Parts: sequence; C-alpha cells; structure tokens
Amino acid sequence: MLVYFFDNVYGNQHDDNVILISPSSLHLIYYLEKLCGKNKLVPRLLGVNKECVMRVDEKTKDVLKEWPLEQVRRWNTSARTFTLDFGDYQDGYYSVQTSDGEKIGQLIAGYIDIIVKKKAMKDHLGIEGDEGSTMLEDMVAPARATLVAHGQIGAGQHAQDGHVALRGVLRTPQQQPYGYGINGAQYGAVSGELQSQSLARAQRLRILDTYEHPQRALVGTIEATIKSVAEAEEELEREPQIDLPRFHDDYSKRKWVDEQVTINKENVNERLAAMGAATAQVVQWTAVQEEYDDRVGTAIATIGSNLPDVGRNVRDLAQFMPDRRRGDLVEATRKLCGAFGDFLNAVNPEHEASVEKRTTVLAAAGKVGDFSQQVINTMDEPTHEQSYFHDHLVQKAKNVATSTAQLVLSFVSVRLKVEDDSLRTEGGAKPISP
Repeated sequence: MLVYFFDNVYGNQHDDNVILISPSSLHLIYYLEKLCGKNKLVPRLLGVNKECVMRVDEKTKDVLKEWPLEQVRRWNTSARTFTLDFGDYQDGYYSVQTSDGEKIGQLIAGYIDIIVKKKAMKDHLGIEGDEGSTMLEDMVAPARATLVAHGQIGAGQHAQDGHVALRGVLRTPQQQPYGYGINGAQYGAVSGELQSQSLARAQRLRILDTYEHPQRALVGTIEATIKSVAEAEEELEREPQIDLPRFHDDYSKRKWVDEQVTINKENVNERLAAMGAATAQVVQWTAVQEEYDDRVGTAIATIGSNLPDVGRNVRDLAQFMPDRRRGDLVEATRKLCGAFGDFLNAVNPEHEASVEKRTTVLAAAGKVGDFSQQVINTMDEPTHEQSYFHDHLVQKAKNVATSTAQLVLSFVSVRLKVEDDSLRTEGGAKPISP
C-alpha cells in the first residue's frame, strides 16, 4: 500500500502503515485503472480528504476528477478491487484494482462520520453568530420582488404574541397584499428603495383563501412522478455502462460478477420495499376522499425518486443473467412501471371522487404488488414454501379488499335510504315503516 499524508500546503510527506483520519490531511492511495476502450491498466492515485474523493495523476499529482463525499452512496471491497457507487451523480459504478480496498473504505467512512457529526451540531444563533440581528421578510405581489432585510431591534421595542401560521395571504379589498414587520412591512421596489406600508386596525385580519384546491400541489407531484415512470422505462432500453476490470483468473472474474449481482439485487429489493410501503400509505391516506392529507404527496414523491434507479439497476443486473431470465426480468420491470402509471392516474384528485374510483385505486395497488413480486421472483426463483406462502397471502389480501369494497357499497345504500326518509319527513309525510 502506498499512502501519502499531505497537510494544507501539500508538503511533509510521511511513511506510515497506520491510517489516521485528520481533517486537514489528503490521503493518496496507489491503484491501477483501466483505460476507457483499451485493455490496459495505468497507475493512478486515489485521493481522499474531508471534502471529496479524487482521481489523481501519479506523476504530476494533478487532480483528474473529484466527487464530493456527500455523493458517495455506498462502496464495496474485495480482495483485488474497490467499487464506489455515486448513485445518480454518475452512470454506473467506479471500480479500481487495488488490494487496499478495506483501508480505502475506512478512510471514506471516517470522513463521512466527521461530516455527519458537524451537521448534527446545533446551529449558531442569529446571522453569522450575531444574536442581536433580526431578519425581516415580507411576501408581496407576484409582479414585485420579495425583500429579505437584516435589521436591529431598537430600544423599547418588544415582541408581541400573534397568529403566525394563518393560511392564505393578508389582503385589503382591491389593494396590494400587506404583511407585518418591525416599524411596518418593508417592500422592495426594483430600484432597491424601501417603502413602508401600514394598515388600518379594522383591515388587518381579513384573510383571503387564494388556494381553493389544496390538491393542486398533489397534482403537480403526480405529474412529476409519471415522468419518472417514463424515465425508468427509458433506462431499461439503454445500453448498460459497466466497466469490466482486468482479471488474472476465472475465480476473480466470478467473484467480481457475484459482487455486482448482489449489489444490484440489494438495490432493487431496497427500492421495491420503499415504493411498496409508499403505495400502501397512499391507499390508506386517500381512503376518505373528501379530506386531503399532505402526506400523500410525500409518499408519491418517494415512488418517483426510486423508480428510475430500479430501471437502472435492473438494466445492469440483466447483463449478468442468462438470456431467457434477462428478458423475463426486463419485461416484469416494464409491467411494474405500467402498473405504477395506472396507480398514479387512479389517485389523481382531478378525477371525480366516487366508489368506482376507490375500487380502481385498490385494483391498481394490487397490480403494483403483483408485478413487484414478479420482479423479485425473476431475480431469485422462490422455493416451494415461499410460493405457497405468497399465494395464500395475496389471496387473503384480495378477500379483504373485496369485503371492504362491499362494505362501502352497503354504507352508501344505507345513507341514501336515510337521506330519502329524512326528506319525506321534512315534506310532511311520515316515513314508511318496514
């Protein structure tokens, strides 16, 4: 292992076999890298410091490329290789040939721990540590700017209790919106001048609800997630970008392939679990169609953030599978994307609420579960016991869904009968006794 420890001025080279995590150090580790498009390995230096991971030229010490540590999603080590996964920040994995993969992982883990501890520290008070500073912010009309200004609380001014979480915008009839602040609200004109406005006491509490449909934000989230479904389908059609390292024997090659298969399977299973949980949450939180739950948008966004990664991981995993199973896996994933598209259209609040819509949502969620299980079974063929348990579990779940739908229909029928009897009573007629 060749390790250099540099301080802030890139000097004082030391020779030591013990890895020390120092916030002011740069660790350079020797490794072999395969040239793009050639079967040739060239020496490089892998640099790790408190901010990023770097590819460094061995001779000139020039930084060829760097990745911030915040972009490192996971890493994997073997006897002769070290692989980094940067998630969406890079297509494919970055794999190098080195026997010091464990030590590189320790370096990265140590610096990531430092970053996590710093973020966990309590934020400083005030602006740039000034406890006496305040921030004035006011929302103005869309045609004007939003002013954020710093100021000082003068002597004799005290805080007053009030409602700060009012829904909507404070307005006066046929005038611009107003807000509150120290010595009146401050509005920023295009020229940068400050204008102060004041309201009559009787006009200060008039609230105009400008957001008649809170589901409007949910509709935007659903549309963005539908685009993610299309992106996942496109990922399945693209050519995989896998850099194959140079192997000296078949054992090393088989071991590397097994590691890549394991990594991609874990990624797919992890994301399928997250999307399955999000689907169940959407079904639960949309049970009462007259009420709006803002958590629905968060659950749908979870589906949109994971689905393109599923397509990417399935595409890479399929390259290591036989031709028949490869086609089955891609086809199952494509059906899963279609099921998610149907589910998103079913829960769209722009569609009129009805009993039939709820039935459509439950049916679409059931298809999502079926195709998710099909993807998992295609990656790893289940045993007889697993198949038996899954089939019976799915059948029980379908029975519950069917019973729930029948209960809802019965409730609607009873409610209509009660309303009809009430109308006859108000009209002067007595309800007919059964």
